[in-house]
Amino acid sequence: MKITTKLLKSLINEVLKEATQNTEYDRIMNMFRGNVDSVDQVALLTPENPHAKPLTPQQNELRAQKFEEEMASMGYGFRIVSGMYEGPEDSYMVPHMTLEDAKKLSYKYGQESFIHSVKTHNEMDHTMYYIDFEGAQQDPEFPMEEYGPVYTVPAQVPIESEEFSGTISGHDEMASATDYYSHVPDKVWTTKKKGGEIRPSGYKRGKKFSIDFFKGSNQQGIPLTDPLQSPRYVREAKYIFIKESAVPNTIQAQKLAEQIRRLSKQICESNRLGSSKYYGRHRLLKAKRQLAEMINKR
Repeated sequence: MKITTKLLKSLINEVLKEATQNTEYDRIMNMFRGNVDSVDQVALLTPENPHAKPLTPQQNELRAQKFEEEMASMGYGFRIVSGMYEGPEDSYMVPHMTLEDAKKLSYKYGQESFIHSVKTHNEMDHTMYYIDFEGAQQDPEFPMEEYGPVYTVPAQVPIESEEFSGTISGHDEMASATDYYSHVPDKVWTTKKKGGEIRPSGYKRGKKFSIDFFKGSNQQGIPLTDPLQSPRYVREAKYIFIKESAVPNTIQAQKLAEQIRRLSKQICESNRLGSSKYYGRHRLLKAKRQLAEMINKR
């Protein structure tokens, strides 16, 4: 094959496209791993699809526009992070965002959870926060029919629960994953005529990564020796069976039982986003483990 000037330029452009995408991945991973000196905290959140229920594209576009304007007024920049959780999802990675600002924005835009990472001892500790929306009130500046749920933010944003992780898996570990991962946005380009030559269209997938909130909490379920489980929960490999009559009549136990009932309904809702179902299943198993331990100690 003869290497012409035009062909050489084309090859260089393709390398630059790949390098730009790889650079974006490296920058994201370095921030999440605490390797960027200037970044000591990062938030991962989104204004779209409140309460994990899909809105119309027009509503999500309006929400994203207001969200980006609000972040700009607060002095934050951002990167778009794509994902696959039983369907495509996009989020905003926001360097330097404080936990309080992440709480306020997530509450305002009706997000049931968000991730906030903080650097300690030159590494990032990651936490997923779940918000309590009991008593939430629609912000009158955002008509429901145009924007969907957008709430007036209270002085203190109520948090329902938290999950902790120090584990982030990069592309080498996640390359073969077909679901439940985040990734740098894919590159898509159309056919274009330039300098008398046709540049064919193309598509390149962004590198994958995952913050695993369950590696340290026995994501495969209770061991087979546990008397309150049977191997029927296929996705997480185990099913924990608890009789309602065995639940202790204590505030903590009854609260866990109510959480289990609520999560059981949520993960069966057909119009709920995949990420919500995914994390809901793990939260359900965690709550069942805690309740099973309470019952065993009686």
